Amino acid sequence: KKGVVIEFDRAVTAQTLAFLAEAASLGALLTMQTGFTAVRRRRREFGMLRALGWSPFDSFRLVLIELGALGALATLLAVLVLLGAKLVVPQLQGYVLAAPLVGVAAAAVGGLIPAAIGARARPAEALAHGRWAGLSRRFNSRLLVGALELWRAFRVEVVTSAILIGAGSATVGAVVAAASSFLQRLDTSWLGFYLGGQVRPFHTILAVTAACIAALAAAQLATLAYLERRQTLAALRAMGWSRLDVLIFITGGGLLISLLGIVLGAGCLAGAALVMGTPISAVILPAELAALTGLICGLLAIGCPALLALRATPAALLRGE
Repeated sequence: KKGVVIEFDRAVTAQTLAFLAEAASLGALLTMQTGFTAVRRRRREFGMLRALGWSPFDSFRLVLIELGALGALATLLAVLVLLGAKLVVPQLQGYVLAAPLVGVAAAAVGGLIPAAIGARARPAEALAHGRWAGLSRRFNSRLLVGALELWRAFRVEVVTSAILIGAGSATVGAVVAAASSFLQRLDTSWLGFYLGGQVRPFHTILAVTAACIAALAAAQLATLAYLERRQTLAALRAMGWSRLDVLIFITGGGLLISLLGIVLGAGCLAGAALVMGTPISAVILPAELAALTGLICGLLAIGCPALLALRATPAALLRGE
């Protein structure tokens, strides 16, 4: 049994470190996505502050402090959760309380690029009203127009959201593949089942966390895109678009995000299988679950702005209410 324990410990250590590094990276990307959203929604505010005499460094510092405060709140919550877990599970090592420091570092790293974008905002450009490219005469499909318009206006955010969905989907698939690997490599004794059962809940929590982060990022971007265009969509409603047309338009953007994420997640799983020499048949189920995770994230990305669109009335939106 000694060989089983040693093999198990080595496998768990490598996989846990990989999952933790991925979780920290996802936290940094989600902070970056949140920063992009905040800067875009407040670009007129930044333009006004620049016109009143603020320097680019002042804007940079403001965004970085705000995102740092967000990371500090998340860190405080993580510390409280870990303290509660230590009371429930006394054998939990004390050094895990240092893990929230990774959250602060992730928030700081993720906030650098949005802070730099906020600092580069010029007063004239920031105070100008955003323009929509309008409906393309080449495409009559509301679905395709919605996807192309989201890509045109939010390229960086779309890429970030797709990476988050791909990473979350790949994490879910990797956890399933790891569980299957443990069942195959550990023996069928009670010790083997016990060792596998000890690590499986931890990996499951990481997978669920990654999937939630991916869904949050997708919903955040889709909601931002709708809020940026709600008056334009209200005008289209007044000119003859139905609620169904608006929903199809929103669905196009949500599908763009989710499909890109699914492709990235499946590509990561396939690449890992090729590098590790794993048979393709062993990653079919993980890839299917990863694709399902990406589709669920896409549905959430569609559902949030769709609810707002269904509740909105064109007259109220055109009045700016």
